[in-house]
Amino acid sequence: MNYIDISESILPSDTLPLDTTPCDCELTCSNQLFCGHTIDLSDPDPVYLCNTSCPCPPSCPFRLPVPFITLAVNSSPGKGLGLFAGQDIPAHTYIGDYTGVIVNSREHRRIESPDVLLKTGVDQTIITSKGEATVNYVLTIREQSERGLLTTHIDATSSGSKLRFMNHSCVPNVSVIPMRDDWVLPRATCWTTRDIKGGEELGICYGEGSQLGKVVCQCGEKECRGFLPLECQFDGD
Repeated sequence: MNYIDISESILPSDTLPLDTTPCDCELTCSNQLFCGHTIDLSDPDPVYLCNTSCPCPPSCPFRLPVPFITLAVNSSPGKGLGLFAGQDIPAHTYIGDYTGVIVNSREHRRIESPDVLLKTGVDQTIITSKGEATVNYVLTIREQSERGLLTTHIDATSSGSKLRFMNHSCVPNVSVIPMRDDWVLPRATCWTTRDIKGGEELGICYGEGSQLGKVVCQCGEKECRGFLPLECQFDGD
């Protein structure tokens, strides 16, 4: 469980800034032409937030609020560790970013180059050909655009947020939504999909379209698919 807690992902040194025009709002953002568009979790279009060059205040609806939510890492039966709500959380609440070190596809393949890959939540137990077990926490976001497919790998193995401890659920109560502010690469923002009671475990779906693996799913939902997906990925349009 040793890791460095970070609130923002560590970007590659060659990451390009997002080429956007800062808003000219004074009290709150109202011009959707400059401020992106209203944060609508059901909207498949890309979400662009106000950035550090915008003069608008933190209360601007195009900025994400600081999540004042208590989350606890505790034991989860059959899954090792899990992330639990320390209080009641309303539906459609932003609970934080899944953060880590953003790595390229070559480095991602090096991290995940085992003979056998056993998934226990975002916590991935890798058994190498030498019989050595290592653990990593990699979340992959795939976005399709006019320029092609953009793939972002967020590795929270050594540095990340508490959200790295979320396990898989076939009926998730948390959704990962890619959003952008200052950089071309997206943030992996996490939102509750329904009302959550204090003490309830938080879970994300590791990829509805992913091929199922051989590891039995322990989510306990009536709609459980039986096995965990082979890859922890989230698709954006």
